[in-house]
Amino acid sequence: EIKELNEKFIKIKNMNYVKSIKKGYGGIGDTFEYLLEKEKSDFSVPDYKNFEIKTKRAYSKSSMSLFCAVPDGEDLFEIERLRKTYGYPDKEIRTAQVLYAIVYGNKLSPMGAKYFFKLQVDKKEEKVFLCIYNRNMELLEKKVYWTFKLLEERLYCKLKYLMLVNAWDKKINTDTYYKYYKAEYYSLKDFNTFIDSIDKGYISVTLRVSVYRGEYRHGLPANHGTSFGIKLEHLPKLYNKISGND
Repeated sequence: EIKELNEKFIKIKNMNYVKSIKKGYGGIGDTFEYLLEKEKSDFSVPDYKNFEIKTKRAYSKSSMSLFCAVPDGEDLFEIERLRKTYGYPDKEIRTAQVLYAIVYGNKLSPMGAKYFFKLQVDKKEEKVFLCIYNRNMELLEKKVYWTFKLLEERLYCKLKYLMLVNAWDKKINTDTYYKYYKAEYYSLKDFNTFIDSIDKGYISVTLRVSVYRGEYRHGLPANHGTSFGIKLEHLPKLYNKISGND
């Protein structure tokens, strides 16, 4: 599969700059998959046979999203409860509460001006808890969590093998063009490494609920999903690199 992907990648690389098939930030991935002639697939399985495909801009230092996973808890809709309880006013629609934080296992992350969020790995209960503190560092709650079982299923289902594609981008008039110049291949180490990476802060959880500002659904919450991500500098801690020539 690596050889097959690499042959296809070399053809795409030789195309030089290619016009994006869609507007917006996600065009880099959609355009590559279109050039790969990949059929639309179920989001719960890898993009191409056993490989999940991730694309990044050459200069980007942002985290790479791994997968989305809705947490469990006492409430049926925990993210909505968190938004109402710990959210803060939107900068434009002040009557609307929003929720945004990148949460780690090795440090506190501010949520607005009143609270801090932090992940806690509990290997005995086999859960990753979301802990919430006030400004006095008092624990307010620890009842939202992700089970190890859920995380392991998401990880092994989609991300056992990874293809990371790097691209340059440029603007011509109002259109964006991409040049895909490098592909790397990785295999997942194991689930315990994933859990340890959460504990050490290499893997984060992003909570993001904004608000609709347009005329349609104006002022209502817009949940962008709860995603687990990793900075590319930490990728070798979770994955082993595979040579494209193997």
